[in-house]
Amino acid sequence: MGKKRELIIELRGKMSQTEFAETLGVSQQAVSAIETGVMTPSIVIMKKYELFFRKPMEELFPDVFENIELWGDDVGTQ
Repeated sequence: MGKKRELIIELRGKMSQTEFAETLGVSQQAVSAIETGVMTPSIVIMKKYELFFRKPMEELFPDVFENIELWGDDVGTQ
């Protein structure tokens, strides 16, 4: 089982999982699995969360992005 995504739960507030799921166009089961860390959402679903909450997906899903490595320390430098 993955790490619970507390920030997403906090930001959803009093909105039910069902209502939130309908807003995003996903199932309630998907919202539950994402919040509990059982499921890693696709980039499309992460983008929906990003747009809804107006926060970067890297902040909403730090567990997904924390282990991403670039090809070297000089990537993006001139």
